[in-house]
Amino acid sequence: ASTMLTVQNALQTSVVCTFVLFLKLLFSNLYLGHTKNKAGTRVAEDTYQEQGGNLTADEHERRKEAQDRAQRVVSNDLENIPIGLLVAWGSFDAISYSVVAMGNELEAAIGAFIALLAVFTGCRVLHTAMYMSGIGLARSLVYLISILSLLGLVILSMYAAFK
Repeated sequence: ASTMLTVQNALQTSVVCTFVLFLKLLFSNLYLGHTKNKAGTRVAEDTYQEQGGNLTADEHERRKEAQDRAQRVVSNDLENIPIGLLVAWGSFDAISYSVVAMGNELEAAIGAFIALLAVFTGCRVLHTAMYMSGIGLARSLVYLISILSLLGLVILSMYAAFK
């Protein structure tokens, strides 16, 4: 007997992926704070925290580069994750409000939704790991796949909404 995919499965996927992306964004922000500590670039009122004093010029530059990379990761997250979650939850709404209209296409739509959202989430996590590791070309490919998965979710939303 095969197990049917339901709107509940789509909801569970949405909640889990939202949680994973929240944790990923939290990690990125905490790591940025850590790199600011190491580089000694925190704001004045945070001087009670470890600072990067007494560093050689080379070590200070290396720590500043790590901070800059962490800042780019956070900026990229803020440019992509909020809109990605908006698209994902909008797609979930379009499917869940179109259950009757979707008819026998509902399970396929839910399967596509789950796959596309999982790909987006996985790509965002991979993108951060590659960014932190200085991997360029593969990171760009992962970014493209994440954008294509969002495009797929938008198309799925339109299909469900106008079915």
